[in-house]
Amino acid sequence: MPKIELSAGDGDSTQWISYKDRFSLMLHDMPELSDTMKLQFLLASLKGEVARLFDHVQLVEEHYAVTWQALKDRSDDLKLLMREYFGALVDLQLMAGPTAEELTRIVNESKRLIRGMER
Repeated sequence: MPKIELSAGDGDSTQWISYKDRFSLMLHDMPELSDTMKLQFLLASLKGEVARLFDHVQLVEEHYAVTWQALKDRSDDLKLLMREYFGALVDLQLMAGPTAEELTRIVNESKRLIRGMER
């Protein structure tokens, strides 16, 4: 099986929608993968505080659906997501200097946050 690089990030709510879409498409919706394998990929992709919430999940088939649902319940709060996206946009770090790289950073991050709010 090819190596899949997928990260849920470290609890940054503005990364959740993208992560959920990718995880669902690449793993969750794949009937040929066992729930134990899906759970392994899920747990391996979690980082930081989110990973600690699921530290003691036993790697057995029946825990996959419960763990995936618990992660979605924690992260799929629409009001919280909108507040986080808007806050990240408002708190976007100012340009450090008048350079093309800084302008590109501002434009790219603004577009990412706006696309997230639209979804």
